[in-house]
Amino acid sequence: MSVPNPSPHGDETEIYRRHHDEFVLALIRRFGVTRDQAEDAVQFAFLQLLRHQPDREYVDGWLFLTAKRELFAHRAKRNRELATAHDTMAQTPAIASIEDQAAGRAALRLIDQLTPHQATVLRMRIAGLSYKEIRSHTGHNHTWVNRHVTEGRAALRKLLDSEGGD
Repeated sequence: MSVPNPSPHGDETEIYRRHHDEFVLALIRRFGVTRDQAEDAVQFAFLQLLRHQPDREYVDGWLFLTAKRELFAHRAKRNRELATAHDTMAQTPAIASIEDQAAGRAALRLIDQLTPHQATVLRMRIAGLSYKEIRSHTGHNHTWVNRHVTEGRAALRKLLDSEGGD
């Protein structure tokens, strides 16, 4: 008695060999994600290939689009988690003088004037996250995190100096 082939096309292995590395590299280049994130998205796409058996005429585009959507879904989930963590930290009462609180609020308003990447990493540093934790949340390497923290601090200093001089 023969076991039925779970995949009616039987060409999945060849498609995987032909496109896996190409898709991983394309996701890394186009969206600036880590290799692990790109690998996870591509693996998800190939699992969907096995489950849904799309038309083979358009399988290349279907696979890449599926991987891209999974990558975006993962990124959106991570951003929601960061926003929740940020909201939780914002609700934590601080024990500081009125002057320190006012200065802190002014600095936080100024952070909103920085680039989105600079603002994000500085908020994470203010919240007490290490560079390693920031790398984990953003999916970027140490150099990227360090550059945005350094440039963000310099830009924030300039903004603070210009406000103080008015």
